[in-house]
Amino acid sequence: MQQKKKKVYLSAPMTGIPDLNRPLFMIYEKRWQEAGWEVINPIRFFGEGSDPGVFVCRRRSIMELLPCDAIAMLPGSFEGQHYDSFCLMEWSLAGDLGMHVYWAAQDKIPRGDE
Repeated sequence: MQQKKKKVYLSAPMTGIPDLNRPLFMIYEKRWQEAGWEVINPIRFFGEGSDPGVFVCRRRSIMELLPCDAIAMLPGSFEGQHYDSFCLMEWSLAGDLGMHVYWAAQDKIPRGDE
């Protein structure tokens, strides 16, 4: 019997970054998928080039984060000129809900399908 894939949510700043930081999200989406995870990538919530507004995006992000097993904090989540307090909220919520927190630039990605 095949085990259900674990689900990971990608967190990184988007506001004020060209193309909403899409290249970074896409790199890490591929890495986590290759490790057997189902990846929730907020850059894919809305069509490319669309901008439904920051509050719509944030509400959707919270709803998508809730059923996940883990959160991956991507580079830039807590430092740099594009620091985004929403990443801090996602990190805090994930921890409060007992999700594993991975620091994507530092941690080895574990298998998500075992």
